[in-house]
Amino acid sequence: MEREQLDQWIDLYERAWRSEGTSLLAELFSSTARYKTAPYEKPFEGLPAIAEMWESERESPDEVFEMTHGIVAVEGLTGVAEVEVFYGDPVAQEY
Repeated sequence: MEREQLDQWIDLYERAWRSEGTSLLAELFSSTARYKTAPYEKPFEGLPAIAEMWESERESPDEVFEMTHGIVAVEGLTGVAEVEVFYGDPVAQEY
């Protein structure tokens, strides 16, 4: 993995969150991916479960948020990024 690849993956993630439906998820995750929304929560397993969670967690593709990110490190197949997301205007929630 290169830094640019990780940067592009994060950009696609944001685009998927802002897009209608869940079709872009297949470009982000494998069919057997595991997705956690918090450190100690049970993961969503498989693309169908991730897609169901994706649709239930967001208000709509028009949800107001700002997302910024920076690449921290990339080595081999592992990449680390810092991502900040601010929901609402005015901001009501941040991650």
